[in-house]
Amino acid sequence: MPFSKIPTTAREIFFNCVGNAYFMHLNGVYDIYAAFQVPEETEMVWRREMLTGILDQLPAETNCEKLSRAVQNYCTILGDCHFAGALPQILQCVLAAAPKMDTFTMLRVTEVIFAYLEKMPYCEEFCTCCDLARRLVTALEDNAREGISVSPDYVHGEPIPEHLQAQQIQKRWKKDRKRWRMVLLRQKGALWWRLLQFRA
Repeated sequence: MPFSKIPTTAREIFFNCVGNAYFMHLNGVYDIYAAFQVPEETEMVWRREMLTGILDQLPAETNCEKLSRAVQNYCTILGDCHFAGALPQILQCVLAAAPKMDTFTMLRVTEVIFAYLEKMPYCEEFCTCCDLARRLVTALEDNAREGISVSPDYVHGEPIPEHLQAQQIQKRWKKDRKRWRMVLLRQKGALWWRLLQFRA
């Protein structure tokens, strides 16, 4: 979404665009940011600051739309620069917040997490994250067992968008399941990789 007011400092641009060059281009501020010539070391500090801020925000966040966007922003930051141990942290936060989520929010955050897992290489952290992701899928299934729910936080007027209707959410989830299954199957390969590393 374009800014209502163009940011004027490098830090402001970086934080508003979660450190992502594509979002900077989308908002027409990439050239402004590039002119600041921010050192990579400074960008790394800012990314860590944003990640910490999101982890601090999530436990108290009551707006489900903002919660799901925060998880998406977190994974966008990791996609640009992976920090060891950061993904398990957000997974644990999401699992802790699961009881207050509606079905649609849980589906959105699960999609974001698995999209990141799809790109992760075999490693100890990948196996840990897959274990946590399995618990997230189970929590989503338990939530939906009581009926598909959508938080009013997503409804900004009438009529209710088609993608928020129960039938569309079910279709989306059914399609997602196949991708998630493939990611979790990769964990078996990762476990073999870990065994080979141990033997070596």
